Amino acid sequence: MRQICLAIALCLPSAAFGFDVEETWNTYEVDETTREGILQQMHGDGPNGYWAYTEWYVRWTAECEVSVEIVYTMPEHSDPDAMDGDLGDNWDAMLEALQEHEEQHGQHGMNAAAEIEAADCWNGVQIIDEWGQEDVNFDEESDHGALEGVEF
Repeated sequence: MRQICLAIALCLPSAAFGFDVEETWNTYEVDETTREGILQQMHGDGPNGYWAYTEWYVRWTAECEVSVEIVYTMPEHSDPDAMDGDLGDNWDAMLEALQEHEEQHGQHGMNAAAEIEAADCWNGVQIIDEWGQEDVNFDEESDHGALEGVEF
């Protein structure tokens, strides 16, 4: 029964958990106005060689007070009106899909925190490693979001 309850709890929004969640959204600037220029700029300037990146950190105290920090880094165009209509529409659609993809990575951090909390902070490092591997699997299965609409 504990597994079923845990699986259900992992699907609840962050407010349903007993731990603190801190989310930070960072951006890096894109100013090119052609598809090729934008792609080149995102490949060169994107975090860790990606268009976007999510990092999450789960912490807990000796009293098992759990917290999670999620840091998202996304591209932001400095002048989206400078792109022609179709390119601007493609940019908007890609950004929406990219944000959803990155938020799933953030959810993995929330899931790790919830699992650590449910386990009374036992095996926390192992739980983090398992959810970190889930991040890797998720990127492999979704082709880093391309199969979810992260295309430009």
